Amino acid sequence: MRIPLRRRSANQVRTRWWSWLLICGTVARRIPQEVEWRGIWACFGQVFKIMEGMRGEDHGRKNDSVKEKSEKTSSRRESSHYKDGKERRAARRRKRPKIPGMLCLMICPVGDNIFGASATDAAESLFKVFRPAMESRTPWAPILGNHDQESTMTREELMSFISLMDYSVSQVNPSGFVVDGYGNYDIRVHGAWGSGLANTSVLNLYFLDSGDRVMVSGVRTYGWIRDSQLTWLHTISEELQSRYPAPALSFFHIPIPEVRDLWFRGFVGQFQEAVACSSVKSGILQSLSSMGDVKAVFIGHDHLNDFCGKINGIWFCYGGGFGYHGYGRVGWPRRARVISAHLAKGKEAWMGVETIRTWKRLDDDKLTKIDEQLLWSHDHLQPGTLYL
Repeated sequence: MRIPLRRRSANQVRTRWWSWLLICGTVARRIPQEVEWRGIWACFGQVFKIMEGMRGEDHGRKNDSVKEKSEKTSSRRESSHYKDGKERRAARRRKRPKIPGMLCLMICPVGDNIFGASATDAAESLFKVFRPAMESRTPWAPILGNHDQESTMTREELMSFISLMDYSVSQVNPSGFVVDGYGNYDIRVHGAWGSGLANTSVLNLYFLDSGDRVMVSGVRTYGWIRDSQLTWLHTISEELQSRYPAPALSFFHIPIPEVRDLWFRGFVGQFQEAVACSSVKSGILQSLSSMGDVKAVFIGHDHLNDFCGKINGIWFCYGGGFGYHGYGRVGWPRRARVISAHLAKGKEAWMGVETIRTWKRLDDDKLTKIDEQLLWSHDHLQPGTLYL
């Protein structure tokens, strides 16, 4: 049974791996036989602005239209003889190459979806930000950052509103639990149609609210993952692992303090600004390590960082800033991180997840792909391998 995305909680979504382009969409499209897909992609960053182009000429045109710049995009990046902004964007779309074989099956914005201080109407801003996802019928699973609530809605109102938007698979909070924050939920990706894992989650996605600002001993600091959230996370992880030992990925906005240590340990990507995190070590790292299923965590917050580094056996990866409303760096293209999970192929049917890879796409004229690396593998492949 395919459940419509509108007004459905995230844990009701039954995501399939094999032959549906959209995740449980009300108007899901069959993928042509020659472009059968065997993985899930997640594109995410501070604000949703970029999607991976779908395969095929018609799909490519649709997603090129999604990838339009904010009106604040610097005109220095465009040809000087284009005077009208629409002409400039149209010219860029004509020049932008198609990327064969890429399908964006889900978008995961990791917070600061709107810059609350400059948004006079939070609802209107949310529609503008997520309209490309809704118009392309692409499921999206957002979390909140520390700036979203600075406009005309509280954090609870924001998540309630977002959870009801078309093709949103988010949830305000899990039922049956009392947890801190808003936007704590999980998504379960089921196995291939016709396989023995068709009704089993083979990849679990955990979304957490890391809060905004808080006072600790008279000092203002950033938020952190609270004990009530960790209790829920442990419970749901144990339940899912008891059914099938699937790998998991986690998403939250504010990095944990331990990410700062990666400067000395090594990383893949760019470490260009200090890690802005809470002064409180909440124990999230120890919790994730003890759970055993989380292979990577994806964070936002620091726009000029796009690196991945390994801590206690878990990869921590920045999405890389790609919203044009926030700060950036001249000459450093906006970017989005892509996650690709692929199934193992058995003798007669598709099996569980075999590999999880990641890379970034730059918002340049070629949509340049950089820093591809293997995050996790079920077999002998060495995690951390960098593909050149």
